[in-house]
Amino acid sequence: MSEIYQNIIVAIIGLIAIAFLIRKYIWSPKKKNSKSCGNDGCGC
Repeated sequence: MSEIYQNIIVAIIGLIAIAFLIRKYIWSPKKKNSKSCGNDGCGC
C-alpha cells in the first residue's frame, strides 16, 4: 500500500516541476534584456 502512495507523490512532484518549467519558459517569457548596465545594448 505504501508503494502506491510513493508513486502518487512522485507523480505529483513531477507534474508540479513540469508545470513550473512550462510556466517559466513557455507560458509568458518576460523581459529577457532587463540586465543592462545603463547603456542600451552595451553587452556588459
